[in-house]
Amino acid sequence: MKTRLIATIICSPLLLTACGGSENSTTGCFNPALYQAGNTFTYINYRDNAPYDVIEVSYKPLADAPQVEEHGVYKDLQGKTEQQYVKTLTVDKAHQQILQHSNRFSKDKVEFLIEYTPAQPDVLEANATTATPVTTDYEMRAYMPSDPDNTATHTEEHKVTTFIGYEQLTTPAGTFSTCHFTDTIRRHDIDSDTTSVTTSHRWYDDKLGMQVQLANEQQTRKRVLVQAQVNGDTVSAPDARLQQVHIKPINNSNGV
Repeated sequence: MKTRLIATIICSPLLLTACGGSENSTTGCFNPALYQAGNTFTYINYRDNAPYDVIEVSYKPLADAPQVEEHGVYKDLQGKTEQQYVKTLTVDKAHQQILQHSNRFSKDKVEFLIEYTPAQPDVLEANATTATPVTTDYEMRAYMPSDPDNTATHTEEHKVTTFIGYEQLTTPAGTFSTCHFTDTIRRHDIDSDTTSVTTSHRWYDDKLGMQVQLANEQQTRKRVLVQAQVNGDTVSAPDARLQQVHIKPINNSNGV
């Protein structure tokens, strides 16, 4: 019997900068420099407005350029590590997007691997506009590497990304001018022949290019930026706020 895997698909900090797009377009707004060693991002995850864990994200360029690894560590509110992941990404400058090939994550000493065929656009469909959404199709397979023949989840996915517009958004790290996207994903489970549809919201800072907030359709679950260091620039919540959830402040950060 196949083991059914119920896993949280980890969303990474995404990429979008307002560097030439019009009011209803993000064409030309791409900043591949976000995916460099030394850039770090810290988020608090909320459920019904209550914080429940923290995620710290960093990047590691690979020798096989333009591929990079995204490293993420989930911690509880006391600072104890709960879960870790490593995504393999390609920085596709020509098409202004980041492609996700795989996501390997571990929890309680159990490791799972998620693979995408073809690689799915994980970041910034630059040609999405308020009038013309971007659609992509791919398959997702999740399994334990120790038992690769025992596929836990195998789905066909159809994603529609729409640019909503530019918005002001306030987080503990400050107030940002952002680009707002929605993703609607229709998932067809190949084994059970069932289909589900989910919608999520993403907001990106239009200067530094980092994800500022991620939320589900009802906005009852959110991932909110509290601290980041991007190519020498730092944004951060006040140190006292970070210390409440055992986040180590970035040196010389300017609290807002």
